[in-house]
Amino acid sequence: MDRDVERFTPREREVAELLSAGKSNKEMAHALGIAPSRTKAIVSGMLKKLDARSRTELAVAWVEWKNSHTEPAETRNDLPPDGTGRKNL
Repeated sequence: MDRDVERFTPREREVAELLSAGKSNKEMAHALGIAPSRTKAIVSGMLKKLDARSRTELAVAWVEWKNSHTEPAETRNDLPPDGTGRKNL
């Protein structure tokens, strides 16, 4: 399933992020500026792409993939050593 998540389009990734936050199709549509029917179609396509049986399974797959592909803040080079997120000028 991991490889299939990697194939998500940028729009599918946006939907996955909102879906994993517990948003409904209507809420996602509003946030993305698209019709709820379009959101439903995107979610359906994502479910097929992952061979997932539910929105929950889809959300879990997204969160697991995202967590395994996100570099922890303490190892990122763009943060200052103090970890505040502020760069000294």
